[in-house]
Amino acid sequence: MAFVWDDHDFADNAWLGGAKEHDPDKHGEWSRRRDAAVQAHREWLPWRQADPAEPLCIYRSAPIGDLAELILLDSRIIGRDCQASFPGSKPIDDPTRSLLGDPQREWLKRRLADESHPWALVANGVAVNPIPMKLPFARLTRPLLPEGYVAVDDQQVLRDDQWDGYPAERSRLVEFLALRAAAGGRTVLLAGDVHSSWAFEGPDGPDGKPVAVEVTVPSVSSAPMGRTRMPGVWRLLDRAARKMEHVRWAEVTARGFAVVRVGSEEVRVAWWFVDPYDTGDVPETHLGAAFRTRLKTWPPRWEEAEPPEALPGRIGMPELPPRPDDVRYVRLWHLGKRMGLLALLGGAGVSVLAGLERLVRFLRDRR
Repeated sequence: MAFVWDDHDFADNAWLGGAKEHDPDKHGEWSRRRDAAVQAHREWLPWRQADPAEPLCIYRSAPIGDLAELILLDSRIIGRDCQASFPGSKPIDDPTRSLLGDPQREWLKRRLADESHPWALVANGVAVNPIPMKLPFARLTRPLLPEGYVAVDDQQVLRDDQWDGYPAERSRLVEFLALRAAAGGRTVLLAGDVHSSWAFEGPDGPDGKPVAVEVTVPSVSSAPMGRTRMPGVWRLLDRAARKMEHVRWAEVTARGFAVVRVGSEEVRVAWWFVDPYDTGDVPETHLGAAFRTRLKTWPPRWEEAEPPEALPGRIGMPELPPRPDDVRYVRLWHLGKRMGLLALLGGAGVSVLAGLERLVRFLRDRR
């Protein structure tokens, strides 16, 4: 198992010097909270540190035979400036804005310049490719989207917690990827965090052609992107995704995972979806999409691939523990939140949500 941490290992929308949801008066010093989170993380998910004196340094790489190098980035803490929407932060187009930091960036440049493996698999916590959502009356409809989206203008919103919020850093990464491609190497980017599934052909180089492809995986159990606000919003997101030329395929409402298979001539990926709120053990997975990218194809692109063999419902896992017995209360709470958002338009949403939360707590206490 290989991993990188993300904001909820610390606090929502975290960066090196703080987090959107960190209140010093309530939570104390950010450095103490951050260091405690790192300690807990190491106790539960230990990893080999390059330098024990640098507990925040988790970027590292691992060879996968002679086929690929898995490059694991920290795009959350060690070199990240605060998000552009954070009061007092650098403007989004400031060329000095950093997501990786100088030491990690130079290390990544060296890793991508290594030609000993035909494939580089670059994993990080947030989507690299741009996801600009073109929506009518964007400044008005932005509250219908998940947290973290900002309105660029009246026609477009983007999430400044992703690489979209650090365009200068993405340009530097594109430069490294282009140099690797010119030397014959290929790159597949691996990301998550947007609670949805995406097959990107990009990001683009200066000539407007992609220098890599990207696999973005959905959430396992958290609310999908298309179901975190009012019912039906997923249709707006789905329509916006289909209009993006660099998006080969996207699915914004399903939970699940992706399986990436690396071969000498191609990399294949299949997205599998499950329903985590089934009342019993999930009986089976179902295929969302399957694509492949070829080593010798340039510029890189995703091609439809024949469906892989179906995975067993438990994916080779041993007997699962009993499901929590409060699933119905979780469902009640999520349903009530949607009802509250609808009622909010009539001015009663806050009281509806507060009342429902008290009801759920009362029912749990009565069990």
